Amino acid sequence: MTELSYTVRLNFFAKERTYRLSDDALTWQDADGNGRLAFADVHQVRLSADPSFGKDRSRCTLLDREGHKLKLDSKHFKELGTLEDRSSTYTPFVRALLQRVAAAAPHARFVAGSTAVWAVWVGLTVVYAIVILLLIAAVLGGASLGVEVIVVLIPLMLLGPGMWRAVRRGRATTFDPAHPPPELLGEPAAP
Repeated sequence: MTELSYTVRLNFFAKERTYRLSDDALTWQDADGNGRLAFADVHQVRLSADPSFGKDRSRCTLLDREGHKLKLDSKHFKELGTLEDRSSTYTPFVRALLQRVAAAAPHARFVAGSTAVWAVWVGLTVVYAIVILLLIAAVLGGASLGVEVIVVLIPLMLLGPGMWRAVRRGRATTFDPAHPPPELLGEPAAP
């Protein structure tokens, strides 16, 4: 097999890290050194996506037998306030990773989404809906919208569509690694 690579910096505190897929392991290297996770030692692979302005932020989390986590992300942290979308290299890398884990670790679980995160999004969406309804009721009741209300309303309107996408995705489910959910890989959802 050919060796694929993917480079990403997860956040402000993380160092840029390059991941490589060899025949039997995921390896990585950053300024602190290097590491290795054999595909056969993978216990679980979780794909998830977080709402973001523009394209959602896709994430792949690997869990080994001892409970150690390794995260890959489709968005690269460049600097404060700047995330670079790297879906064009993230997606093929994660697809190949899924295939190699499935072949080497038939016991591994492949999970799409997170029930806990979904529950948080449901709660936030309910609060969002209540606030919007209260604002509508206030306006219909003759209240004028002050600057303070407009300052709150604008971000609420911008957050709504992303919140709704997160709720629609639903709870965690298992998936076939040969056919991962495209929307969790940074691709458009299948029609």
